[in-house]
Amino acid sequence: INAGTLAKTDGTGTSLVGGNVSLTNSGTVNAASGTLSLQGGGTFTAASTLTAASGGDLDFNGGTFDLPAGSKVVGASGSTFSFSGANVTIEGSYTTAGSTAVSNGEVDFNSAATTSTLMQSGGILGGSATVTVTGATTWSGGT
Repeated sequence: INAGTLAKTDGTGTSLVGGNVSLTNSGTVNAASGTLSLQGGGTFTAASTLTAASGGDLDFNGGTFDLPAGSKVVGASGSTFSFSGANVTIEGSYTTAGSTAVSNGEVDFNSAATTSTLMQSGGILGGSATVTVTGATTWSGGT
């Protein structure tokens, strides 16, 4: 349970919130450097904020995540939000000056989303809302 801040703040490696641990979040999840990989699914509230700093990667790797209306996903230039195996539904705001990478699993944007770059090599990019890409799109696989 996180009602404060869960952050990866040091090093370029990967830190895992493991497959047997479901994250219940009403606070902030922050990938400040390296990769913070969420592998067990989670429950988020409308007060949740997920952030990635330049050089940080917040990776949805396994499980099911629902980000309800009111939640916020915000990325700095040079950041990445990776969807590499989880099933993620985003009903809140999603705005990143960095990259969005979809390689496995499914991400559904059910509210308008904006990303600087989009890379899709697999998985499913879906939902009922528009995803605006302000820079380059690389699509080599997936739907």
